[in-house]
Amino acid sequence: MQIRCACCTKTLALADDGVVPAQCPHCARPPGPGPLGAYEPLRLLACGGMGEVWLARHRDLGTEVAVKLLPAVPLDQIDGLRARFAREARLTARIPHPGAVKVHGFGEAGDRPFLVLEYIAGQTLRQRLQRGPLPIGEAARIAAATADVLAAAHRCGVLHRDVKPDNVMLQPNGEVRVLDFGIARALHDDAPLTRTGELVGTPEYMAPEQLVEGPEATTARTDVHALGVLTCELLTGRSPFHGASVFQALKLVESLEPPPPSRTRPGVPPALDAVVLQAMQKEPERRHESAAAFAAALRNAVPSAKTGAAVDGPATRHLLAPIGAAMLLAAVLWSTFPEPPARNDDPRSAAPVNAGPQLADLERLLRDHEWQRALALAERVDAPEHHRRDLAQAAFTNAYAGFVQATGAPSWLAACDESRRQRWFPDQGEAQASTTKAPTLAVPFGATALEAFAQRVPLASAEHWLAELGANHLRGDRAAGARAAETAWLSGAGEFAVLLDAWLQVAPLPDTSAWRRLAPRELERVRRRVAGGDAKQAPAGVVLLALLDGLHGLPVDTESLTSLPASLRAEAGAWCLAAAGRDPTTASMLQNLANALNGEVRRGG
Repeated sequence: MQIRCACCTKTLALADDGVVPAQCPHCARPPGPGPLGAYEPLRLLACGGMGEVWLARHRDLGTEVAVKLLPAVPLDQIDGLRARFAREARLTARIPHPGAVKVHGFGEAGDRPFLVLEYIAGQTLRQRLQRGPLPIGEAARIAAATADVLAAAHRCGVLHRDVKPDNVMLQPNGEVRVLDFGIARALHDDAPLTRTGELVGTPEYMAPEQLVEGPEATTARTDVHALGVLTCELLTGRSPFHGASVFQALKLVESLEPPPPSRTRPGVPPALDAVVLQAMQKEPERRHESAAAFAAALRNAVPSAKTGAAVDGPATRHLLAPIGAAMLLAAVLWSTFPEPPARNDDPRSAAPVNAGPQLADLERLLRDHEWQRALALAERVDAPEHHRRDLAQAAFTNAYAGFVQATGAPSWLAACDESRRQRWFPDQGEAQASTTKAPTLAVPFGATALEAFAQRVPLASAEHWLAELGANHLRGDRAAGARAAETAWLSGAGEFAVLLDAWLQVAPLPDTSAWRRLAPRELERVRRRVAGGDAKQAPAGVVLLALLDGLHGLPVDTESLTSLPASLRAEAGAWCLAAAGRDPTTASMLQNLANALNGEVRRGG
């Protein structure tokens, strides 16, 4: 291993034990990083292009930890990395499973950020794979144990999004630990719900929807895809999507149908082949519905995987995983990759498929209240147009208007997902209020009813988390509602999750009187989230932003209101007039908004 001297920055080689010499041979000064907050570094555990991992001891308590020390970063990036570290600490602390490696804290040593982690003795699966593929039963056992940790994370609303051999550790007793939830997603107070153009994950372990549709397509089944790739690699010694470059790996993930592991590893039973191939299906709905289901399928296919932890030879060294490059790679590629197409806007997703089984799947999704997935599938079914339009109308009505009605939000808030609405109903020409006035909706009103509804739909679905969002807010738990909104967004609800969460953050009552009781700082935080949305895709956000600006004492962009579709302006204007009559403290502001929505504004020259 090699490090750069902290004083002269020249490279020096270390012994295999990672102990740093007292003096740098180049400058005769201590070459180590020096104190890391309250921790004194003892020896280097691992290093790579993204930094170093040190074994360190707390000066007062004597406890040992692993400290992930990143390279120096520009000062304007420190706040962003600090926020990522804080998020990782919060997310891992929520996972009720001993297999999730805990984050104890974070800090900065000069201009080098660091993360304080639980110290784990053992080796990563990447290191274990250097000796070749694992025995079949052991590979299945480790993959199932990894899935158990992810299932626990999913149950509390945390998606990992970077499952790979580098982020799974095997302890000397054979126990499995999962690392690096640094790019996992869940809502936290000051971060926007969307990051346009972000590449999240390591390409060859990413699911197709992450690449084609962006982070908003990420669900529990995205992690299931990575589990399938991981299992295949444990069995064969190589990822099926490994490419000579990042771009080749991206293309393989998008287009390659991977062969069964038995083609490379004779002796893999057909049942295990089937489990792995199902997990790596291109379409999320064809994979196992959850990490728990994937673990159960593995254990059924390989009975020996049901046994407890086994020791696969002695641990090579006491190591924590090397730095997960994806954590910073995502930040770098965030600004260098082109913006991914909006979900389901890619023309390839509209290619027709066999109408028989796919149409049956579409109708099943509608019966099961998975309307977002039904809309995505409907665009690829080669069925009569009138039948597909009827199904799409039902899906739109329930996916948006249903949750608006169930939470008591104004009906105009359902004006979201407009690009897809216009593809389905081009003759309407604009957002139509008709989809918010269907007589029968599948989502019931109230917190208790929403909680019961959430239990009836799959955990990985957008509808489950939208119901959790509404139920938590209606019960007064804003933090839990915000966390559910993040998972709803990741599961496919898109900007609708942002707007519904924003509305319920500031207006849990049918009128605007509660808004004036919200602290200005909280109101501004919600306003920033809404302002970051796509006005064309979710025109309801323009109305909501105008309301927030009016309450915040900021100038209202009346020109943006007059450019909205006529049906939306009429519906929102009528709501403003009705709300003005209920709340005299905001009546003047609401009357002015109603006038603007009705076009009664003075145009600038």
